[in-house]
Amino acid sequence: MLVGYKRQKLKVRLSKLDAPESGQGSAGKFSKTCLEKLLPLGSETLLSIHKQDIYGRLLGDVGDVSLKLIQAGCVSLYPHAEFQSMREKYFYLRELQKAKNERRGLWALGGFQRPKDWRKINKRNAHQRWHR
Repeated sequence: MLVGYKRQKLKVRLSKLDAPESGQGSAGKFSKTCLEKLLPLGSETLLSIHKQDIYGRLLGDVGDVSLKLIQAGCVSLYPHAEFQSMREKYFYLRELQKAKNERRGLWALGGFQRPKDWRKINKRNAHQRWHR
């Protein structure tokens, strides 16, 4: 997502999250709508940057949006997410499990395909279409 900061736009990837890709149909659209509701355009909030990933993207959080997205069932946890403590990790895992058990958001629809798997399949399909 793009975040305005001191007259510049920063591309920030919300840490800890595994959200559906925009091309994943209704799951991607639903997840994006959740983010837009929690963080309307022009909102002012605290931006916390944790680190940069291997692709040069900033990893961080905007307020407590990551946690709220998990609790609302809009996203899942990134399998290799880093947490400040085991306590924080278990808290996020508990909140994710609650969202699944209570069938909130995407979990009411049966969940969604892991973005990593979706990208792998769709990259292969795009490659096959290209070489026909």
